[in-house]
Amino acid sequence: MKKIAILFLCLLVVIAIVSCNQEPKNPEQPVAEGDFYYRLTATRSAKRFSFKYAGGQNGINPEEGDTITFKYRSSHPVTHLYLRNENMSETPVFAYKTAIDPYIEAGEDGWISFSFTYPEMEGTYPVSGFLLELANYTDGSHNEGMGMFAEGDYLDIMDLYFNDELLTIEQESERKKGNHGVWNNDNNDQTLPTLEVIDL
Repeated sequence: MKKIAILFLCLLVVIAIVSCNQEPKNPEQPVAEGDFYYRLTATRSAKRFSFKYAGGQNGINPEEGDTITFKYRSSHPVTHLYLRNENMSETPVFAYKTAIDPYIEAGEDGWISFSFTYPEMEGTYPVSGFLLELANYTDGSHNEGMGMFAEGDYLDIMDLYFNDELLTIEQESERKKGNHGVWNNDNNDQTLPTLEVIDL
């Protein structure tokens, strides 16, 4: 009986050693989507939170069938969107003061999923980068003070993708003016937000 007990203990030790040796050493723990989100907080009353990414060589150059997707939530409703080339004076314009409802789907914990697929066009597809603006016109009016974001209102963005590429959102600077996320025009339409990265 004693021999059986010793044999059993030896077997357990062997199993434990084999199990330990099969565990990976220094396993990597990459940051996965959904582990954090960006919070943009308006520093003034305005209509839009805006994002701009450059096109050209090594940039974002959308074509038919490409997609922009992300999740968002906000302390104040988002009712409309703009989507156009990074150079807003160029055509085509894919969304201009367009109701956002056809492009969104409500999810859990207040997060809303957004998806836009670039449509078919005749001829070439002259698109360089993108300028995406999320706006609030609660009552359908574009008049001053009507449905605008107020100072302190925030917009949270998570999992911003162009196709399979996860995009970062960085605060606008002179060195990276308007090409890495947060973008602001010189007029009063943009919220001039602060930017935080918040872990979940």
